[in-house]
Amino acid sequence: MNKNNTASKKKERGAKRSLDDGKEDGKNGKSDSLPDVFESAAQYKALWAPLLISEAKAQILSEVVAAQSSSSAAWLQKAGFAMGVAARVEPSRTARDHLSSDGANSLEPTVVVHVRASAKGAGIGCAVAKNDLLLFVHQPSILERALRGKAFEAEVSNVTLQKLPQGRLGFVGHALNHRSRSVDGLLARVSQKCWSQFASLNEMFVIRIGSNVTALREFNALSRADTIPLTKYILDGKTTNKRGNSTPRLAEHTTTDEGSDEASAKYDPLAFGGNSLPVGFRIAVKGKMNPSQLHAITASATEYGEGGFTLIKGPPGTGKSTTLCSILNALHLRQYQEYYNAIEKIVTDSTASTYYEELAALNKAAEVKPRILVCAPSNAGIDNVIMKIMSDRFVDGQGAKYSPSIVRVGAGITSSKVKSVGLTQAVDSIIAHGADVSNLEQIIVTGRQNLKRFQNEIHKLRMRIQAMVECCPYRISSEWEIRIDEASFDSSGRVLFVNHSTQTTTFDIPPKVRPNESPCNIQKMPHYQSLLKSLTKYVERHNNESSSLEKYIILQNAANAKMEAGAGASDESVSTLLETHVLNSTHIVLTTLGSAGGRAIESANKFKVVVIDEAAQSAEPSTLVALQLGAAHAILVGDP
Repeated sequence: MNKNNTASKKKERGAKRSLDDGKEDGKNGKSDSLPDVFESAAQYKALWAPLLISEAKAQILSEVVAAQSSSSAAWLQKAGFAMGVAARVEPSRTARDHLSSDGANSLEPTVVVHVRASAKGAGIGCAVAKNDLLLFVHQPSILERALRGKAFEAEVSNVTLQKLPQGRLGFVGHALNHRSRSVDGLLARVSQKCWSQFASLNEMFVIRIGSNVTALREFNALSRADTIPLTKYILDGKTTNKRGNSTPRLAEHTTTDEGSDEASAKYDPLAFGGNSLPVGFRIAVKGKMNPSQLHAITASATEYGEGGFTLIKGPPGTGKSTTLCSILNALHLRQYQEYYNAIEKIVTDSTASTYYEELAALNKAAEVKPRILVCAPSNAGIDNVIMKIMSDRFVDGQGAKYSPSIVRVGAGITSSKVKSVGLTQAVDSIIAHGADVSNLEQIIVTGRQNLKRFQNEIHKLRMRIQAMVECCPYRISSEWEIRIDEASFDSSGRVLFVNHSTQTTTFDIPPKVRPNESPCNIQKMPHYQSLLKSLTKYVERHNNESSSLEKYIILQNAANAKMEAGAGASDESVSTLLETHVLNSTHIVLTTLGSAGGRAIESANKFKVVVIDEAAQSAEPSTLVALQLGAAHAILVGDP
C-alpha cells in the first residue's frame, strides 16, 4: 500500500482532470487542461463548471445515440417511452431570478409549469422521477424526424410549425416531482424564454429522455467548493495540516503480497501511536497483515482528525479489500475512544450539577460517536465493501469480534445479503413494527420506562465516579487504592481507602504522597475503570433507546394526525424523517458517490471522515459529492 500527499494525488489523477480530452476549445484547436494548483475556490469552480456541463451533455447524447436503431419508433418503444402525450401546459409561477453576488442575473430566469393532461389517464410511457430530463415538443413526429436527421423536413404550409421560433422545435425541462403513470400534475422547470416562445400553442407533447441526477449533484457539490473543509488541500497540496506538516510523516511502502524480510525488519507494526489504537486490535491485525498493509492502517488512523487526504494505493491482488476493512475498523475504534473520553470528561466535570444538566451533557456526548461515510463509484463496489465487513467483522480493543453499526443507502443493491442493512429495509421495519396503534403505544411506554431506568443508573454511577475523583484534596501514594463503599454509599457517599502494602482498609484520607513515592493514578484504578465502563454502557443504551423512541414517536404523531379530520403527514414525509433518524444513529454509512448527494444523506448529520474506494475510477467532481458532507479528512483507496 502506498500513502502519498495531496500533490501526488493531483499528478496521479491528472488524466481525470480534463473531462473533454481530445476536444477542441474552438479558438486555437487545442484541448484545455486543468492546473495541478488553483489560485482560489472561485477559479476552481470556474474551470471545472464548463467541463461538467459539457460532460453531462455528452453523456445524455451518447445514451440516445447508443439506444437509437434504424427505426426511431422502435427505439422509443424499446426505451420505454411513449410516442408522446398530449398535454396542456399552464404556467404555475415564476421562479426566483438567480442572482450573483453583485445583483446581476447569473443564470437564465426559469418558470415552473404545471402539466395538465388533455386526455384522461394520459401516460408518459414510463415513470418520471425528480430531476429527470423532459422534452417538450408540439408533435411526436418531430422527435421521430430528429432521430433520422430530418427534423426540419416539414411542410411549409404547416400552420403550427410556422408559429414556432426559427430553428427550434422544442425545449428541455427538469421534472420537479415524481409521477408513476400519468403526466397529470407533473411539475417541470423550464427556461422562461423558451416557454414564452411556445406559449401560443394550445397543446404540446412531453417525453422523458433521460436522467440528469448525477450531473446535477456533481454541479451542486462544485458550487459549494468554497465551503468544503477539504477544498484547501485540493487547491494546493502543500497546505499544512494541524501539525504544521506539509509532507507525509510516514515513509512510503510499496505493496507486496507477503512483505519482504527486509521490510519486516525495518518496520515496527506496533508503532501505531500510543493513544491511537488499542492493543487487542494491534495484535489481531499484526497476525494477518504485511508491513505495507499495516502502514496503510497506521497512516489512516494517526492522521484522522488532522485534516487532509490519506492516499492508499493497492494494485489488484495485494489485499486491498482486507486492508480497507481494517482501516474502517481502526477509524471506528479511534472515534469510539473520543466518545469514551467525552463521557469521562462530562462525568468528572462538576459544572453539570443538576440532574437535567447531567442528561443534557451526556446527550451532547452522542455527537462525538463514530460518523464515517464510505463511498465507491459503483453499486457492486460498495456492496463488496459491505459484504467484507459483514463476513470479517471488526475487532475491538480486547481482540474480540463485533459487528459495527452500518447502513447501505441508495438503489441498485447487488446482493440480497446487503439488502438486510439497507436504509429502505430499516425504515420499512420500523413502520411495520409500529403499524399496530396499540402496539405502538406500548412500545413508546416501554421505551420511556427504559430511559428512566437508564437515567437512574447513569446518575448513580456518575456520583460514584465523582466521589472517587474528589475524595482527596491532595495526591496520595500509589500504594493506596480508592473504592466505593457500596454498602452505605447511597446514604453516606463514603469511599474506602485500601492499602495494598499493609493489607488494611480505612475511611480516613491517607497522608500526602512523599517525595520518594510515586503518586496514585485514580483513572487507572480497577474500580474506577469498572465504573466508567458501566457508565459508558448505560450512556450508550440510553442514547440508543432515545433514538429508537424518537422514531416511534414520529409514527405515533403521524397516525394521530391522520385520525384528526383525515389529515396529517404524508407517508413520504414520515419515511423522510425516519431515514434521517436512522442515518444519524448509524456509525458507518455506505453508498455510491452518486447517491451521496441524495436528499437522505444531505439532510443527516455531517461525517468526520469519508473513505472512497476505487477512487481512481471516478473523476474529481464526483468525489466532491461525498467530500461536501462535512469531513475534514478523506482516505482515497485505489489503483491509479
